[in-house]
Amino acid sequence: MPTVPLAGRRLPARTRAAHAPGRRASLFVLPLLGFLTACGGPDHPGARHAVEAFTQAVAKDPGTACRLLSERARTTLESDEEAPCEAAITGVGLPDAAPVEKVDVYGGDARVITGSDVLFLARFPEGWKVMAAGCKPQGSDQPHDCLVAGG
Repeated sequence: MPTVPLAGRRLPARTRAAHAPGRRASLFVLPLLGFLTACGGPDHPGARHAVEAFTQAVAKDPGTACRLLSERARTTLESDEEAPCEAAITGVGLPDAAPVEKVDVYGGDARVITGSDVLFLARFPEGWKVMAAGCKPQGSDQPHDCLVAGG
């Protein structure tokens, strides 16, 4: 099973592709980690700000949105969509920006829940980067399906 690096840890992940006429969408499954919900630290303003900047930039400034993705998420998106990040990020169908409702931080990882999305982030030397976006929970102990992910 492939793994996803999050802040130095390798977490299990499954990737599958869904095909629609004329395009290829990536669906990424990231496990909902118990430590993020049970032992998560307090809200971190850096993770909150990164998600707010990313979700607003997707429609208005795709170049900025791409710079807020982790390198692996960006290259995976470009590969899956067979297009440069700026075109792929607007075409993959990410939810519209919505207010942040909850931020769970554990060490260098974060899960941010907005009114329309769940995003997973990791802290890098240059700041928080989006590892997965467009994620939908599949049940209490089930992984998330994500439209954009670096796995």
